[in-house]
Amino acid sequence: MLEVDKESLQKIGASMFEVPYDAVTEFQMNDALAELTNMVGGNVKCLIDQPTRLSLPSVQTVDLDNPFGEIHTEVSLTDGEGMVRVKLIQVGAAASV
Repeated sequence: MLEVDKESLQKIGASMFEVPYDAVTEFQMNDALAELTNMVGGNVKCLIDQPTRLSLPSVQTVDLDNPFGEIHTEVSLTDGEGMVRVKLIQVGAAASV
């Protein structure tokens, strides 16, 4: 799970779509968050034991105090103004395919 405060997400969207900060739309912020999640997830997947599956990212509003699984690892990054938090959540045993 990738958690980003709105101001940081707006900065990321402005950079990703090359538009002014105050011109970033909600759609662009959601798209930027999905792409950032995809990039982080792909890199994390390479670091953990295989076989591992990674779904496509989805942008949702969730209760951050009650995630949908057990938090395995959490890393927070801040630049003094904004915050990005990566949480590796173990949802349960993977279904065999």
